[in-house]
Order: sequence, then structure tokens, then C-alpha cells
Amino acid sequence: GVDLQWIYTPRFHGNQTLTSDYVKVRFRDGSQSSAEPMLDWGSTNVLKGIAYVAIRLKYDREKWQNGMPNLSFEVQGRRVYDPRVTAQNINDPRTWEYSSNPALCLADYLRNEAFGLNTPYTRINLAALIAAANICDESVALNGGGSHARYSCDGLVQTKNKIVNNVEDILSSMAGKLFYSAGQYFIVAGSDRDAETTVIDEDMMIGEVKLVTKKSKRDQFNSVKAKFRNAQRKYRVESIKPQTNYNYVADDGGDLQEINIEMPFTTSNQRAQRLAKIALETSRLQATINLRLGLEAMQYKVGDIVKVSFAKFGYVEKTFEIQN
Repeated sequence: GVDLQWIYTPRFHGNQTLTSDYVKVRFRDGSQSSAEPMLDWGSTNVLKGIAYVAIRLKYDREKWQNGMPNLSFEVQGRRVYDPRVTAQNINDPRTWEYSSNPALCLADYLRNEAFGLNTPYTRINLAALIAAANICDESVALNGGGSHARYSCDGLVQTKNKIVNNVEDILSSMAGKLFYSAGQYFIVAGSDRDAETTVIDEDMMIGEVKLVTKKSKRDQFNSVKAKFRNAQRKYRVESIKPQTNYNYVADDGGDLQEINIEMPFTTSNQRAQRLAKIALETSRLQATINLRLGLEAMQYKVGDIVKVSFAKFGYVEKTFEIQN
């Protein structure tokens, strides 16, 4: 006659134990120095440095009429290094703090030697990381009142996945990009970016200029559907209201061209809509140019926004992003 649909609301930090007549739960934060006797794994299996939960349920035919209960936990993720905080030491993880900032989470994943890319921190461009982290933390007003950070990384990194896939999943939470240039990684969050001041003009061009003005229909769309895990509904997978631009539908001859995208690291409906709209607008950027330039172009790198002036195409400081 007892409802066993319990919800423990306290936030547990450190090593904690909860015990009742039918349930025993032990939280371990990685600092444990001995093996967990509940698991019966032997004395050498300490799981040092690994946070885990050990659970034992006492069977009772009446209490557990529906069989094994569903067990779920809302988990706060790793502590990550934030170069903007002077109190944090890059070489001392004890000084780091939890953060859902996608740029900081990606930098941590790139550095991690156990399950990440194991790249030295010196190969992550510091200025780009700080700029991306600031963009992610920007406060955005919501239509229903209140505000939240522009982007947030809320998901689970699966170590069985390829590293490149995990990187792409983290980037998806900030409409971001990761560039590699001159021996460093550049993390970029989705936002307006200023173009380089130097204009690429015909004096810099030393070869044929190739232009592709239209993408194929399969590479562009006018409506975006997206699925995300809704934190307000116990992280159930839900769909956002499709982001559709009917001007684009008209441009495409009245055909609704939809695309479905997954947002594994997004748990907010508002952020999911924001990311879907960015994906829609990005798909409509169609002009691509291929330039052969002189040594002056060495000042640029992949990911830079540049201005191009070219009379034949009618371009006067038209902006492009360097792809490769």
C-alpha cells in the first residue's frame, strides 16, 4: 500500500548513502579509496577517479508488484577549466568548476587523455576559446519573460562513439565550428562575426575565379524539424515547432523542403528553436567561390570572415567564410 515512486530532491556532493527497508543507494564521487562491498567486485576494483552509484533493492512480492522499478538520475557533469576565471589553475583540476558552457566543455573534451582527443592545451587557441565562451554565456531574453544563456551543453558523451562524432554533437549545442590552423584548434560559437579589415580584391588574385551560385536542391531546405530532450518534461525526446520560412518556400516553387535534425546536447525548447533557425538560414547561403591568391593571403586562416571585391561578379566587399 506504499507508493514507491520516490523522488529524492537533494543535490548530493561527495560520498553519500541513502538507506530504507527496501532500497539502499550509495553515491561515490571518485575520491573513494576502497571497493564498494555492495557490488561484490573484489577489493581491487576501487574505480578510483570514477563517479558511480551502487544500488541494492530488497525483493518483496507486494512492494515490487510491477517488477524492477525504473531508476534515473539527473547528473551534474565534469568540472572544466575556464581561462576567464583567475582563481582556476589549468594544472589543478581541484580548482575547476562545473559548467554547461559548450565552448569550455569542448575544450575539456579535446584535452581529455582518458576519453577525449588528448591534445595539449597549448594547441587550443586561447583567444578563440574565450570569445566562444563569452558568446555562449550571453544572456538572451525569452518571449515568455526571463532570460537564459544563449547556448548550453547538456548531454551525455558516449565513449563508444568516435571522437569526431562526439565533437560534432557538442558543437551542435552552440551552432559551432571547430577549425584547425597553424597547429592550433579554433573553437567558434554561432554568432555574427566581424570580417577581416583587408579586402580581397583583384590585385590579390593570381588565377581563375570559379563561382558556384546555387546549391543542389538536396543540400538546401526551407523548413527545419528538430528533436531534443526536454528538461522540463523529464528529458523526454520531443520535437520543436518546425522553423519554416515561407519566403524560401516561395523561392523554391512552393515546395516544402524539410529536414530533420537531432540535438543530443540541447534540453531547452527555446534553444532548440534558435539552433534550428540558424541551421535554416545557413542552408540558404549558396554562393561559393574558389580563389587562387598571392602570398598576401597567408594572413588568413580557415574560418575567417573575409570581404571580397570582384567587378566581374558585381561583388563589392561581399562577405564569405573561408572553408578550406
